[in-house]
Amino acid sequence: MYSLFTALGTDISALALDMDSEAEFVPPHLRTSIIKDEDVNLPHLLLPVGSSSVSYRDEADTTLVVLREPSDPRLLKALSITEFVATFVRYASIMICARPSRRNDLMSHLAIIVNLFCRFGGNAFYSYDQAFAAKAALYLSQKNIKLD
Repeated sequence: MYSLFTALGTDISALALDMDSEAEFVPPHLRTSIIKDEDVNLPHLLLPVGSSSVSYRDEADTTLVVLREPSDPRLLKALSITEFVATFVRYASIMICARPSRRNDLMSHLAIIVNLFCRFGGNAFYSYDQAFAAKAALYLSQKNIKLD
């Protein structure tokens, strides 16, 4: 099979993006979840570092209190195709660095998503991705079966 990567005759790691380290930073717990193939909410990868929590000082201004916002509305939104591709590329780069053998699976999935968007428009691609990711995580956790 011919693709851009086989035509170049180069290793995909040579094509790594040269991004600002702050923009590329993914919290360790999220990076670990990605590598373990857990179901990761892709909008997490769009949020700036530290934006998923609220910090304030108590009344005596002595103790810093940090509250996590599990119901942050930014995590519930359906991604546009542009946001999806941006987050999926970040997700895939983390996974491919840890497991290079997953490159073909991930790029095939991205091709399916883009094809769905081109054929049907709207957010059908995102609904498909969320359903597939949830099913894959369920099969992996309960039956130890990996869906590609």
